[in-house]
Amino acid sequence: MTTGQQGAPRCLIAVGDNLLANFVDVLLNHGEYERERARTFAEAVDRMRAWRPHLAIVQLDFDDQRGAELINQDVPDWPVPVIILAARGGMRTKLDAFERGADDVLSIPFPPEELVARALSLVKRRHGITVRFRPSIQLGHLELDILAQRVRVDGREVALTAREDSLLYVLAAAAGQPVGREQLLTYMYGDDALVLSSNVIDRLVAELRRKLAGAEPAKDFIETAPHGYLLRMDQPATRATGAA
Repeated sequence: MTTGQQGAPRCLIAVGDNLLANFVDVLLNHGEYERERARTFAEAVDRMRAWRPHLAIVQLDFDDQRGAELINQDVPDWPVPVIILAARGGMRTKLDAFERGADDVLSIPFPPEELVARALSLVKRRHGITVRFRPSIQLGHLELDILAQRVRVDGREVALTAREDSLLYVLAAAAGQPVGREQLLTYMYGDDALVLSSNVIDRLVAELRRKLAGAEPAKDFIETAPHGYLLRMDQPATRATGAA
C-alpha cells in the first residue's frame, strides 16, 4: 500500500540515508503524490518496473554507489524522470549525472523549496500532469508554509530565515527523534561543515527556538538531546510506504 491519495502521481524515493529519505518525504507532502521508498537497488528497480512511478528521487551514492544506475532504467513505454541528490555537488558530479540522463541534480544541502518546485515541474513536463501544490503542511501545532517561508504556531505567524526554514524541515523529518549536531551541520552547510564548529548549529537552533517560543511561550518545541536536538511533534507528517 502506498502513502498519499490514490490516483495521484507516483513518486519513488530511492534513498538509503534515513534522515535524507524522510526529509524528501516530508517535502513531498507539499504536493499530492503517492509515495514509496526503496531501500536497496534491487527493490528500486523492481518498483520502477512494477509500480511505474511518474518521478524517482535518487541518492547518488544509494546502495553502495549504485544510484546512477537507476537513471534510464528500462521501463517499457513509461518515462521515469530522475532527480539525483548528490552529497558533493561539484561540476564534474553534475555533468556525469546529466550525461547519464538525469533530468535534474540537487547538491546536498539544498533549499526545501528547490526540491518541491523541481518535482512539480518534472511531472508536468514529462507526463503532462499538474500536481496539486500545497503551500502549507500541518505538523501538530506547527504549520509550515514553504511559499512564504514562514511557520504558523497555533495560528500565530513567524517569519524565518532560509537557514532556519531548512533546519525546521530537517528536524521535522526526524519525526521526534534526535538529530546530532554533526549531522545537522552536514544538512545545513554541506562541505563547509568540515571547517565549522558545532556551535554554529547551537546558535541557529537557539534563534529558531526563540522565535517559536515567542509565538507560543508555553510550549518548548525544540528539545536538547545528547549531542543534538529533536523537534517535539504530536502529529508527524505522513510517510511514504517503506519509510523509517
